[in-house]
Amino acid sequence: MIQDPLQGGTIGQQAGGSFGTEGYMPGVGDGHVFYKLPSTVRQGYAEFEVKGMTTAGMSKDKESKQGFFGMYDGRGIEEPAQYFRDFKSNFNRFAVAWNNQVEKFQCTVTTYNPSPERLDAARAVDDKRDWSKEPKMGVVAWDPNRWYQFRVEWKDKAFKLFVDGNLVWEVSGPHDYAPADHRVWLGSVPGHDVKYVNQVAGIAYRNFKLGASD
Repeated sequence: MIQDPLQGGTIGQQAGGSFGTEGYMPGVGDGHVFYKLPSTVRQGYAEFEVKGMTTAGMSKDKESKQGFFGMYDGRGIEEPAQYFRDFKSNFNRFAVAWNNQVEKFQCTVTTYNPSPERLDAARAVDDKRDWSKEPKMGVVAWDPNRWYQFRVEWKDKAFKLFVDGNLVWEVSGPHDYAPADHRVWLGSVPGHDVKYVNQVAGIAYRNFKLGASD
């Protein structure tokens, strides 16, 4: 569905950041590339490469989470999506992030019960989330001088993150991932303060792909 080398430009929408010789560089803050998918990918994957990731200089605050990739249901939400309500209380959210306090991935998944109320909602947010989990797991010794390949998967109510082919994070829930208006951020996640934003000045992204699983 999406193939974006991120070399000199993007087929998505650039929201801050810049393009350098290595690829897309979001810069410190909420710079990202935004993709609005033409249809919902209920069972799918996303792949991308990251270089320049380092924990040096990152906050050790308990809320400090380096955001790499995020998905959500865009019904009724104006871009750029905001953390409070838009993302935090979204019917479907998937944040791929590194928690620097515990030095592990702390990805977050929220899914919803496909009731008539949820299916017909004009705005895909509700403080009464149907199901949400954010376990901490997966240790990586970051080397800012080499590329890491990320693969994010969501299929059969299971959610996984692989780094360089190694499974580093996973969780399963009661509902499929089923946004009516499937949207993606790459380079940060709709965040607040040091949560989900990009904290690493030199980080770069390239070779983004997103598609449906077999």
